[in-house]
Amino acid sequence: MLQELINISKDVQAARQRGEELGLEPYEAAFYDALAQNQSAREVMRQDKLRELAITLVARVRKNASIDCKKVFVNRL
Repeated sequence: MLQELINISKDVQAARQRGEELGLEPYEAAFYDALAQNQSAREVMRQDKLRELAITLVARVRKNASIDCKKVFVNRL
């Protein structure tokens, strides 16, 4: 169990480092990693295009996201 936690920690650190190298915020890096897992996306789009797409996706989600206060309140009770 401890070794698994150590491995997860290493994976998280490596992902953060990749994001920093690409100049991405954590949410942008998560989208980038999800997009980059697709082989055809990597073949069609270069790293810079995947990076731009990740940044755009995060911006749009942030712009369009809303919180339903009723659901939040009820779920906390």
